[in-house]
Amino acid sequence: LTALRTERKRTILREQLRPVTEIGPVVSEPVPAYQFFSPDQIPEELPGRGVRIYLSAEEITGNPEQISALSARGFGIAAVFPRFVSEGGEKRRFRRMVQQLRDMGIDQALCGTIGSVREAREAGFDVFGDFSLGVMNSRTVARLKEMGLSGVTVSPELSFPQIRDMTLTLP
Repeated sequence: LTALRTERKRTILREQLRPVTEIGPVVSEPVPAYQFFSPDQIPEELPGRGVRIYLSAEEITGNPEQISALSARGFGIAAVFPRFVSEGGEKRRFRRMVQQLRDMGIDQALCGTIGSVREAREAGFDVFGDFSLGVMNSRTVARLKEMGLSGVTVSPELSFPQIRDMTLTLP
């Protein structure tokens, strides 16, 4: 009886889950990315080309000259969206800041919640998922790709062998 129950569960799971390989090709080269609290923390010796820098949206909009200089060095600049924005005045302030980012030429966002992913996608940003999205397996990566994310940060709880064994369809 136990064997029959086990087989039934396996059959149900096989029918419900489609292979991750149907989602897209495996990406093999991650993009080096660094997160800083302020532009002043970015070391001069850090090469700019091919490197993504994450800074809070407030830091980017508050330091347009430094951001322009970083862009000139070849850094890809991405705005870290807040994890929570309440309704009312805070929401209006956030939307103005998003428009400022777009006006500055910032088109990438790092999002740590599904709500901020939605806001960033609606504003036309190229979205990357932060560790707080809890990416623990290939299925989560595939689902986030379906939602339009361009890359993810896997959960820090994963070991290197677990990360290596994941089928990554996003950088």
